[in-house]
Amino acid sequence: MKGTLPLLSAITLVFVTACSRPTEPAGSAAAAASRAAAAAAAPSASGATPTAPVMHDLSWTEPPGWQKVPSSSPMRKATYKIPAASKDPEDGEMAVFYFRGEGGSTEANIQRWITQFPDSKPSDVKRTQRMVSAMSQTVVEVEGTYSSGMPGASASPKTGYRLIGAVVETPNGPYFFKLTGPKNTVEGARGTFLTMLDGVKSS
Repeated sequence: MKGTLPLLSAITLVFVTACSRPTEPAGSAAAAASRAAAAAAAPSASGATPTAPVMHDLSWTEPPGWQKVPSSSPMRKATYKIPAASKDPEDGEMAVFYFRGEGGSTEANIQRWITQFPDSKPSDVKRTQRMVSAMSQTVVEVEGTYSSGMPGASASPKTGYRLIGAVVETPNGPYFFKLTGPKNTVEGARGTFLTMLDGVKSS
């Protein structure tokens, strides 16, 4: 019996000590981690899930008589061959480019087109502003000796050439429509080109 009393006293002391131990402070690392996990699992105050912006492509009606051909680059949305006019040495081409908003400004691209005709003068360049489907269009026309400078294009300058280009401003960045070829061929396709621009829309 005498040996039992010290043992009971020790057990009582341990129980009292455990019960009197303070709870974990609110500012401890474990408590902070618990609150962070709960916050991450909880819905936002608005209850809405963020969504990515919707991307819309530009669409147009393909002109009759223009042959669609495979494009040589992913940056080309479409490429068309335009039959050569009488006595012109080769067919024309119309290409549509889209660089996902990274192709430079409207003016930078217009200047690039103009410099491809090094013998042209500023007064020779014709510009027109249009508005179609709430999208601004800048049309530029120039002619003379053409040096493309594009990879894969002929390095030899071509005389008697003409270019009609259009920059269509869309919410997802500009699209570039570029019609080039011998002068008579491009002039004969001008009306069809502008009609195509009249029908562009966001799809």
